[in-house]
Amino acid sequence: MKTNSTTKTFLILFAVLWLAACSGGSGGGGYGGDGGGGSPPAPTYTVGGTVSGLTGSGLVLQNNGGDALAIAGNGSFTFATALAYSSAYTVTVLTQPSNPTQTCAVTDNTNTGTVGSANVTNVLITCGPSTTIGAIALPKTGQTTCFDLAGATIPCASTGQDGELQTGVAEPSPRFTVDGTGNCVTDNLTGLMWTGNANLPAATQTWQQAFDYANALSLCGFTDWRLPNRKELRSLINYSSADNATALNGLGFNNVQADYYWSSSSYAGSAGHAWIVGLFDGSVFANGKPNGFYVWPVRAGQ
Repeated sequence: MKTNSTTKTFLILFAVLWLAACSGGSGGGGYGGDGGGGSPPAPTYTVGGTVSGLTGSGLVLQNNGGDALAIAGNGSFTFATALAYSSAYTVTVLTQPSNPTQTCAVTDNTNTGTVGSANVTNVLITCGPSTTIGAIALPKTGQTTCFDLAGATIPCASTGQDGELQTGVAEPSPRFTVDGTGNCVTDNLTGLMWTGNANLPAATQTWQQAFDYANALSLCGFTDWRLPNRKELRSLINYSSADNATALNGLGFNNVQADYYWSSSSYAGSAGHAWIVGLFDGSVFANGKPNGFYVWPVRAGQ
């Protein structure tokens, strides 16, 4: 009888240990594999945005000083490491592109924030020539031919004309990039963003009406539109073309008028006048502010 009792005790202990071994490792539907019925894992969210104006190669972004991401071209990007709710993120440029050399930077203060309850998709990276982002880079005029007093073509050597020297920043390729909505176009040379439709009001306006329209515009997710200054308008002109309006209409824009456009720049010689720029030939004149000319809103830049 004593032997039977010992055997029973041994069998009971063996059964208890076997059951514990079977249930303790993966048990019963709990999260985390400990069989304890714990809480589900906290959701995580990705950080990303959009790159525009990139023509070079080798651009690398990073998030929070460590999550590096190589960027091959314009468009959307997403960092590999997802973050939990309320986590901080800071996106910076780790390596600037080359071939051609460019400067890329985060625009509109979108590079830092706190993760909410959705993926972050609004980080904006704008690339341009290696000048201060947002500043106007003076482009080449586009002229490659030289002329005499009568307008006949002559060899450029030793003339000192623009066609010989061709000073200024070379245009990137492509010069203009249309955004995903099709309604806005970024100039990859200056960093300026223009409305794709160069005649949104569909009519001429006075100088004050032009200001009111541009300042109230909401387009492509932005509300900081404004009337361009005289130099910004002239940056669109290619002086090798006799019809810039037609040329611009073939470069991503539409409805560019072969006429004069208002600038935000008043004429110092008469405060009742402001500068207008002809988008057909680049001519610039001062005209009375009550008169009607076309309006082409712009944003960013200096």
